[in-house]
Amino acid sequence: MSGAINRWACEMRSRWLAWQAGDGPMRLARALDQCKSDVPVLLISYNNGVYVEHMVRQLKGFGVSPIVLDNRSGDDETRRILSRLDKGNDASVICLDRNFGHKVAFLPPFYDQLPDVFACSDPDLLLNERMPRDFLSQLHQVAQHFQVYKAGLALELPDDLELISNTYQKKKCKGGINNQVQHPTGKVPRWASTTNNSRLKNERRS
Repeated sequence: MSGAINRWACEMRSRWLAWQAGDGPMRLARALDQCKSDVPVLLISYNNGVYVEHMVRQLKGFGVSPIVLDNRSGDDETRRILSRLDKGNDASVICLDRNFGHKVAFLPPFYDQLPDVFACSDPDLLLNERMPRDFLSQLHQVAQHFQVYKAGLALELPDDLELISNTYQKKKCKGGINNQVQHPTGKVPRWASTTNNSRLKNERRS
């Protein structure tokens, strides 16, 4: 009985998401059909146009034109940037009618349109310029070799960054076990997002 209820609940949730998504999944399917890369790249956007523009510029250096899923940004500057990227064919921009959150690409209406192999990322990354041009294909090969469903890029941490080993704690709470992870603490790297955002804005204006 519970299995049937769960299946019914999942089906209702999928229908509700499909209704909310509108023609977003269809536009994603069209963008994927026009994508020239063997591994399509999706960027998730929400009021962070400066980051999106910088990431698009970085990917262009590797011959990649990404697809941007925008979660209904209300920031005027972000909307201007996305419009410019789309009109200049630097990226395929899909402006959604709702904010589906950072996991939008993995929600059924959108995920169902994606191929078996794709890349999805937040735009606030600084890529290593020395990466091979086919780094997407190499990441796919790594995932296949180790039989994992995803592979990604690692962060380069400064040598003087002080970290405390992760600890994993289990605490009893009402209704079951509450798992809590204590994250590393120490010096905050100078390339914190607020610093990057200011730097990128200045760079774009110059």
